[in-house]
Amino acid sequence: ISLTLDKLSTQFMLPLTIDTKPKAFKLRLNLNQLTISDILWSIFNDKNILPKVPFSFILDLSGNTRTIINIFDRSAFSKLDYQNNMPLELQNVVVEKFHLSGVGAALTATGGFEFDNNDLVTFTGIPRPTGHLEVDMDGGFALLDRLIEMELVPKAQAMGIRMMLSMFTIPGNSNDVLKTLLEITDDGHILA
Repeated sequence: ISLTLDKLSTQFMLPLTIDTKPKAFKLRLNLNQLTISDILWSIFNDKNILPKVPFSFILDLSGNTRTIINIFDRSAFSKLDYQNNMPLELQNVVVEKFHLSGVGAALTATGGFEFDNNDLVTFTGIPRPTGHLEVDMDGGFALLDRLIEMELVPKAQAMGIRMMLSMFTIPGNSNDVLKTLLEITDDGHILA
């Protein structure tokens, strides 16, 4: 088994001390141009249907959170209950960049959400988010056609996937590009 990777970088910043005021956090992971050997690739793609394009994954998040317990004290975790079951209180998240690409398709997203930590009812046990996410998919239908040809996705299921995507997306600027805006409103409705 052999793999090659042009770049791997990570950044992780998280407040660790208890504080009444929210502090900034950052999470970044960049896995760029991952390529696997021809022998390994042929196991999954013996008929050479999928294009051998390097895989890339980028996740870049930032935001603010409040640490509510001492995470270095194991006994503190036993004091968490249903109302307060997380050691952190998330205030907001900004998706600076999400990117996943490979086998001729790519998915990208940007957006952000604010969280109401006083409302754990609207989304059972999760602070109620409000905000949006803009998503672009390039080459998705071509990938679906290849998966049908490889007999990994039945034609009947593929038709359902196409219909579902057409209900929640609009065509982009070029062929086989889809765009959508996913939004969670103040009253808890999820819109696309």
